[in-house]
Amino acid sequence: MIRRRVNATASVALAWLALAFAGATTAFAQQADITVAKTGPDTAAPGANVVWTITALNTGPDAATLVQFDDTLPLDMTFVSLAQTTGPTMSCGTPAVGSGGAIQCTLDTMDAGATVTFVLTGNLPPAAASGAFYTNVATFTSFEDVTDENNGGATAVLVTGGLTPADLSVQKSAAGAAGADTDITYTITLLNAGPGSAANVVLTDTLPGTLTFVSFAQNTGPTMSCSTPAVGAGGTVTCTLASMPPGSASFTLVVHVPAATPAGTTFDNVATATSDNDPAEENGQGATTTAISSTDLSVTKTGPASANAGSDVAYTIIVSNAGPDNAINAVLSDVLPAPTTFVSIVRDSGPAATCATPPVGAGGTVSCTFASLGSGATTQFTVTVNTRNALTIVNTATIAADTFDPNGEDNHSTANTSVVQSADVSIGKGANAPLASGAASYTITLANAGPSDAVNAAFNDPLPAGARYASLAQLTGPSATCTTPAVGANGVVRCTVASLAAGASAIFRLDVTFGREVDGQLVVNLVTATSATADPNSGNQTASAEVSVRVPAAVPVPLLPLPALALLVALVAMIGAGVVPVRSGAGVRRW
Repeated sequence: MIRRRVNATASVALAWLALAFAGATTAFAQQADITVAKTGPDTAAPGANVVWTITALNTGPDAATLVQFDDTLPLDMTFVSLAQTTGPTMSCGTPAVGSGGAIQCTLDTMDAGATVTFVLTGNLPPAAASGAFYTNVATFTSFEDVTDENNGGATAVLVTGGLTPADLSVQKSAAGAAGADTDITYTITLLNAGPGSAANVVLTDTLPGTLTFVSFAQNTGPTMSCSTPAVGAGGTVTCTLASMPPGSASFTLVVHVPAATPAGTTFDNVATATSDNDPAEENGQGATTTAISSTDLSVTKTGPASANAGSDVAYTIIVSNAGPDNAINAVLSDVLPAPTTFVSIVRDSGPAATCATPPVGAGGTVSCTFASLGSGATTQFTVTVNTRNALTIVNTATIAADTFDPNGEDNHSTANTSVVQSADVSIGKGANAPLASGAASYTITLANAGPSDAVNAAFNDPLPAGARYASLAQLTGPSATCTTPAVGANGVVRCTVASLAAGASAIFRLDVTFGREVDGQLVVNLVTATSATADPNSGNQTASAEVSVRVPAAVPVPLLPLPALALLVALVAMIGAGVVPVRSGAGVRRW
């Protein structure tokens, strides 16, 4: 008789049909009996993880084929993880982490006597009701096992109320290297990510190896009750707290490395935290490793005492290791001070290093790394930078490594260079088309090509003979202070810019008129630029413009003979006295 099961797969049904219609005259039924056992906790708090162990055994006598394992998470529990720990590997499908649903695994053949073990972890919802039961059933089926006896394993967990889950974690940090007969300072941070308060918190830190206790202090967080070893002894630091709300607490632990500790020794220090209601104990540990070594690294940097603005300056950097150990991952760092820019780096001598630099013409950091700089080794570099428009250059090089350095005073070196300021101030002048008869307009351009800013950049424009000041206007650039002659007078036009930045310019328009004494002449107007900052190029500090002057002649006034002039004066007087009538409108009016 064929026994049908609700959870039989389509492949099982097809196999039975094939046997039923087989043409063999003799058939021997195979038998396999799979038994299932499932274990788990009796109680758990809301929000806690529940871990089940599921074991299936094929008691035979034959191999089981088309084996299938089914387990549906009860109620509103969610999936955390599934791991097979023993037996032939099954192919499994699971819900997404944090989701509910069913687990299903399949296996083509499970030999008689074979055992399959799974560890399934589910999570109770934080709102799970106290007193509720969550019953989980695991079932194994196969083609040959036609009995339901022992094919399923079930267990129930009772939800206990009163404790909301808390998630404790520990972070620990310290220097990666230390020397013999020195102290190591550990920073320990205990964090409760909630959502509930952690009950019966225990923080422990056992000093590894030969390290001995120096001191322990709590810095922040709810005060914990702590016990420590005696000073100079090994042992365990233990801190307890009945209830820790969500938040953090920090501690400082200082230990001593014995003087006889050989180089290369490492100390792995682990701090552990537990509580009664932490469902994620896997993050309750914080660890850090410190290696014992001694390397006396040093760096010296030298350069010129002074340099011209805009010039290249070469610095010599020497890195040394006085030992006694090799320096691991030694890094030379040279931050170029603004506004200097990188030009080049050359290793002159000594062990090679891998260097990174800014692009040529850009600021940034030059760094060179030695994977291992041997005891007694020395390397020299030449780093070249451009001063640009710096006032002074304070350039510091530093050296550091993963190994312990007992003398940090010689791990940095500074070179100071004063920069001689230099500003290439120039002047340009052009004459525009005449504004009107007997007038002209000039454009004056005061510029600074750098590299330094120009202090009190100015131009002087003495108006040529025959020219009279009309007006002055600044068109562009930083505001200038100007003095001019009176309108219609000859004199000097002068403008000063207090600070004309490198690359900047200021443009002015000067209007003048000319007297008839220069009519028909070619008038040359000369302008000169000055600056309080040294100028490396004096050849562009003067400029001139020529104007061909055309002044129109004055209109002549006709002269009257004396008799006629006397008659005209008498006539005007008579009109004023009312003797001579004056016509107004259409009539004649007498005064």
